[in-house]
This record gives sequence, C-alpha cells and structure tokens, in this order.
Amino acid sequence: MAGSTLKRFIPLIDKSEPIKALRKEYNFGKVIAVGDGANDIAMFEEADIAVGIAPKDIVRKYTDYLIESKDLWELIGIFGEQHA
Repeated sequence: MAGSTLKRFIPLIDKSEPIKALRKEYNFGKVIAVGDGANDIAMFEEADIAVGIAPKDIVRKYTDYLIESKDLWELIGIFGEQHA
C-alpha cells in the first residue's frame, strides 16, 4: 500500500456541552459523569457527581468517586448503596 495522509488537528471536544444542553432541555435530578482522562475534566466540573474510572493522576482531584479498574459494574456498588 502506498500513499499519503493528511495530518489534521482534531480539536478537543468539550464534553460539558452535552450536559449543559440536556439540562437546559430537560429537568434532570442529578447528572453523573464517568471518565478517565484530562478531556473529561470540564464534564466532571459540570456534572453533579464525577466518577473516575481508572483515571489518570491529573484527573483524580476532579472526581467524587474513584473506581480503580475499568469495570463499570462497580458503578452499581457505588450508586446502588449510596444513592438509592
């Protein structure tokens, strides 16, 4: 295979925007955001509850809850007990 590719900058997506839009349109109780990287920080700040899933170190201070594995089933343990 031969050819070339264009190197394009893909802008950082502001993940807080969907939360803002949904809050504006609907009357949600609490919004839970789940993420693992620096691109999730704005989303964590906009959400009511932020959950880090095996998060990068820089992200940890923005989370309310930490799950050290990538096992999303652990969310049930957190929210099934504390937010029922």
